[in-house]
Amino acid sequence: GTRGVADLGPNVVARVNDPKNYELFRRAGVENPVSSTHLLMATIHQEVEPGDIFRLASLRQSNLEIVELFVPDGSPSVGLSVRDVPLTQGAMLLAAQRHGRWMRVDPTLEIRPGDVYVALTPLGGEAALREALVGR
Repeated sequence: GTRGVADLGPNVVARVNDPKNYELFRRAGVENPVSSTHLLMATIHQEVEPGDIFRLASLRQSNLEIVELFVPDGSPSVGLSVRDVPLTQGAMLLAAQRHGRWMRVDPTLEIRPGDVYVALTPLGGEAALREALVGR
């Protein structure tokens, strides 16, 4: 008859060519799916300093940029509501990632360690945004 993944034994390792299929392998019973994309991202995250800011896009005609920022433990903004963070004129938090899930930012959202924020800031405003959220 036909054998399934579970019939292959407890130590099945599978190479995932397309990262979109990673969860399919997990649901199919592959305990150790190997994705070069996930390995590369894990390596990058290990090398990134908490509080580093990354430019995602520059909107040159409007003199704005979209950036991403990780909030480490001990940041002065931890425990504050978004509305209480002293952002510079023209800066705003657009989205937050918490425990791997993205959410819309509203003024009452409490900032927590480990949050990742996507923000809109005036060109050259990264340092002020980092200072407001991370304190350095």
